[in-house]
Amino acid sequence: MRVRPALAELTPTVLIKNGAWGALAATSARREAATARPVDVADTIGAGDCFDAGFVAGHLYGLDLADSLTLATLCGALSVTGHGGAAAPTLAQVAQHAPALVPWAGG
Repeated sequence: MRVRPALAELTPTVLIKNGAWGALAATSARREAATARPVDVADTIGAGDCFDAGFVAGHLYGLDLADSLTLATLCGALSVTGHGGAAAPTLAQVAQHAPALVPWAGG
């Protein structure tokens, strides 16, 4: 999948979620891709919200574009393992899977 350069020039950051195939992020200067973590899917309700929250958290805590996107895909993947959005991951759960992505988790 290609991100059209014109889209990335209209806004600071463009994210494209692609489910089990991962996600793409683009700025006017960079393009990044992240693969999805394989999980047993129970329900996809809330996955997009968790993906977005993961990306925003990474961005606000100073992760680069690639790591923010990886954090987003992890949060989205973990969220689909339960029903009705009930599996939205906590910071501690994310840290268990990828502590380097959430150094602010404090151990």
